[in-house]
Amino acid sequence: MDPEKKKLLEAAHTYFVSKLWTKEGAETLSYLHGRGYSNESIKSMGLGYNPGFPPVEKYLNSEGFMSTQIDLVLAHMKIRDEYPLVIPDMSKAGIRALWKRRIDSNSEAPKYLPLSDAKKNELFGFKGDRDVLLVEGVLDALTLQSAGFPGACALQGASNFLKPLEAALKSGARSFTLALDNDAVGQSAAENVSRFLTSRGIRNYVLPEYPEKDPDELLSKRGIPEFKKILASRVSGASWLLDKILTKHDMTNLDGQDAAMEAAIGYLQDIPVDSVERVHVYNSIFDRFHLPKDSEIMRQLLEFRREKKAGESLNRGLRDLLRNASKLSFEGKQEELLDLLEEGVSDLKLRRDEIRFEPPLNFSTFLQEKKLADDNRDPDNLLGYRLSRFAELAKNLDGVQPGYYILAADTNVGKTAFMANLFLDILKTTPDTVGVYFSLDDPRKVIADRFLAILSGLHLSDIQRPQTGQKGHFRDLAYEDLTKLAEDQRLFVYDIAEVASIARVEAILRPLHREKLFVFIDGLLNLEVGDFSGNIREENERRARRIKALSDRLGIPICTTVEITKEGAKNLTPALHDLKETGKFAYNANVVWLLYPEESSKNDPDREEMDLVLKFAKNKISSFKGSMMLHFRRGYSAITEVPVHGNPVQESRRAETQVQREPTNKKKMTKNKNQVDRYDELE
Repeated sequence: MDPEKKKLLEAAHTYFVSKLWTKEGAETLSYLHGRGYSNESIKSMGLGYNPGFPPVEKYLNSEGFMSTQIDLVLAHMKIRDEYPLVIPDMSKAGIRALWKRRIDSNSEAPKYLPLSDAKKNELFGFKGDRDVLLVEGVLDALTLQSAGFPGACALQGASNFLKPLEAALKSGARSFTLALDNDAVGQSAAENVSRFLTSRGIRNYVLPEYPEKDPDELLSKRGIPEFKKILASRVSGASWLLDKILTKHDMTNLDGQDAAMEAAIGYLQDIPVDSVERVHVYNSIFDRFHLPKDSEIMRQLLEFRREKKAGESLNRGLRDLLRNASKLSFEGKQEELLDLLEEGVSDLKLRRDEIRFEPPLNFSTFLQEKKLADDNRDPDNLLGYRLSRFAELAKNLDGVQPGYYILAADTNVGKTAFMANLFLDILKTTPDTVGVYFSLDDPRKVIADRFLAILSGLHLSDIQRPQTGQKGHFRDLAYEDLTKLAEDQRLFVYDIAEVASIARVEAILRPLHREKLFVFIDGLLNLEVGDFSGNIREENERRARRIKALSDRLGIPICTTVEITKEGAKNLTPALHDLKETGKFAYNANVVWLLYPEESSKNDPDREEMDLVLKFAKNKISSFKGSMMLHFRRGYSAITEVPVHGNPVQESRRAETQVQREPTNKKKMTKNKNQVDRYDELE
């Protein structure tokens, strides 16, 4: 906030507070006493009295503020003087805005109006707390804050929750306890808020029922100790919402039970697969329907009921597909017909798979299987795939493990080169892996040239021409190596001409699913997500969920590329919020890497050779935090790690992360001026 604006707001607030304790403010003070507020609480909440614009302007003029400033900052001051109660909205940095409230019983007019510019797309009173106590009215929030509950915030209206919650989540909120009003409107809002948070995997809780209409009344009647007891007995929002869903159905007859089961399973499907709440809801469903949790027959029955519910939607999709196919056939458009059928059938299969009910393992069984797998690990090996060219990166990750990885960079910085090098490193270092590379920014020929250049150590231009002597030998070996990987069905490469949608990606991966499969998608935003009419942000949310779900379901590493914004590219050190229209990708990813030129290369990013920084902007795979230095030789599509020891920049970055590791030991290799390390020599 502008310092002058903040100074004026603070001066105005001081004046309003002082006026509350004068004759003019007596009626407003009496109103507050009638609501059960003590003088101490009123002062602690910072409440004040609005005497109208002229005296406020006169006072602020006497404090050195110009009338033009006052009109600008207190923009709504002159509107509707029948709002005498002044309420401050405080942030960590101090006063953020001023609100005014009616104290009469007029039910037609709104209760609250802004005095200064105030944003309803933020939670009232939010100060960056991780654990938020969410109430409906601003006085409720102030009451709780003054009573010793610093995380209390207000929605400023039962229907206004999407933008304020998203803003709070971006600013550090991680869990919410819902204490909305006990009327029908408040409880409906609690259901909507809980569903929103649960569907995003955010922990949320709901207070048990109590007779008072809101937390403010509860505190005034029963005091802080009783409120703390109720707060301590809060329940999981996900389980509470399941109860709400089931009570809408008549459980005394089979039709009602069937409808309740379908509604419950539909709700379960909206909860992220890696959320603890999903397991709680799953177990609650079995408990509420008195079902044996380990019954395979019951599992199949639940799956059948879920598919039955979606059968009508699938049938409509099938009818539309056949109608469009018939039209193309009549028009003689055979190629378009084949493409339509392939894409359409894949999409229908995907939709069928998405609606399938797949309950998690009983937790005790899960633990037994996990222990068995962990006990069979070699204690001296990394948890994930080893790497040769990127040995330091492998140590930082504890191996390339299953999960969703994002590589974000500006254009022409080396995203595709890094992807190609890392992809081949996994494939060559772990002989029984199977890699699928989707090149959606470049045709298959371009990525094949990159692979051949990396394997041979030759310049990209030399790969595309006949060579003799040592160059010809290395070029032939690279072709043989790449061809053998493809013939052994360990290497699959597709481009945008063959893959246009996520449905097509899943169709390709389904028959390939093996224990050591890994997938790279270069140019993720080029993938269509099916018949979707939402905006770009919503489309990206869906795309992110689909990729994350695919990685979780198959239990494999999936690495994708996205771009950073132009503003982010100008920054010396880009950050997560610089990802281009893809904030939801970062939210869903297990690892986010930011790739950008090292400071000395920033002013000349197109040069032939340059150092790059690979920053771990997010890492939920291992404990490593920090950055790595890489060296990029553009014409050879070659990216290698810069050894830590002997490099002052890399040593500085290592010291910052306080991670002690030995430098990567690489075998000495013979290179001419046009060659880089060959993978067959590394082996």
